[in-house]
Amino acid sequence: MKDNDLVSIADCFPRLEELKIRAYKFVMDNGEVAARITDDGVDALTSKLKVLKKIVFEGDVFFITDKSLISLSANCVKLRTINLDLGAQHCVTEDGIGFVMQHSPNLTTLSLNLGLLTP
Repeated sequence: MKDNDLVSIADCFPRLEELKIRAYKFVMDNGEVAARITDDGVDALTSKLKVLKKIVFEGDVFFITDKSLISLSANCVKLRTINLDLGAQHCVTEDGIGFVMQHSPNLTTLSLNLGLLTP
């Protein structure tokens, strides 16, 4: 799963209301991670999924920051549920979590399992 996969999902299913993204590490022979999801992919996805109500991120290849939470909040106004079950490779902070809580009026569920929360 890579950023361009998120773009393809959004292009094919613009009226999608629920999305669960599972992305786990696949290490190539040279030791590099084969795929990853970043803020750019999340931003592209959320800019096209205007009626999204639930999103789940699960896995250890999400290289995302507070920018992804801001994109979710700004672009997906109907969002009711966010579930972040991420490994330690993220840079989601308490500020980003606070932002999405304050700026997502329809949010009823926020579930976090963030490995190591950055300061």
